[in-house]
Amino acid sequence: MSLKRRSIRKAIVELLKDNTAAKDRVTSNRSEIPQWEKSLPAISVYTRADPARIWAESPRTYIRSARIVVEVWLDTTDESIPVDDDLDEICGQIEDLINPRLTAFAHLFGLHVTETTYEGVEVFAATLEGMVPLSGARLVWVMAYVQEIDELDEAEVEAWLRTHVEWDMDTDVTGPEATDDIDMP
Repeated sequence: MSLKRRSIRKAIVELLKDNTAAKDRVTSNRSEIPQWEKSLPAISVYTRADPARIWAESPRTYIRSARIVVEVWLDTTDESIPVDDDLDEICGQIEDLINPRLTAFAHLFGLHVTETTYEGVEVFAATLEGMVPLSGARLVWVMAYVQEIDELDEAEVEAWLRTHVEWDMDTDVTGPEATDDIDMP
């Protein structure tokens, strides 16, 4: 299932590239932000959490809630630049691009989405060691979707229910000294 989350993140990255003030500085890896210090603004897309709870017992089905985060980073060393205005502009661009498309992305990658909620924007400031002061905004979407666990076919179940064991106890006897076929109840 993580591959589907990854596919959705990558689709969001491709959607945002060259369509916001961050231009092509959009990644699905939050650890790359410090590398962009000299070319901000930049955007990072990641999944903060994806908790699951049982929705149905048979077949085993979970309802999951992926928290998809889009972070925007700006350089705030030039105090003459209206940081809040710049953040608002980029956040508006991101909202306009993602809000109408997120559920469609999920369906495209095979997720049965039950609800998509935009939680809003949180603005923050950060000074990371050895870097320029940064300001940022964190936009969060929660996507609730259903995940059905694939049933095992009979051959896979049989492999779990029956096993063959051989013991060699380091004696002079060649070959296995004991063998067992174990059937699980």
